[in-house]
Amino acid sequence: MLALPRFGLDSKTIVGIWPEMASLYVQYMSPMSQNRFLVVSMLPLFILSVLPFSLAYNNIGLVDQLSWVSVLNYLGAGSDVSIFIRILLTIRSNSRIIESEELLL
Repeated sequence: MLALPRFGLDSKTIVGIWPEMASLYVQYMSPMSQNRFLVVSMLPLFILSVLPFSLAYNNIGLVDQLSWVSVLNYLGAGSDVSIFIRILLTIRSNSRIIESEELLL
């Protein structure tokens, strides 16, 4: 949510639970630039996987717990990576993107 316009704190942001995947999700119901959409799709992977792994590698904080957070998020990050790749391969760089259910418009 941090990379969304107004930090996701407006009426265009939907936060919910995807029961079939037992996963939280955030959806922004207004067009965004491709660059912003790419940042939004990869920020959870960076914050919940790369950052804890870096801290654990440098012995900062609770190393065991940070390592597990990092590994568990990497296992569940497939949707973030697939969205990132799909945008890079199918959408022109000057486009505005809106996500609606499972479609990118």
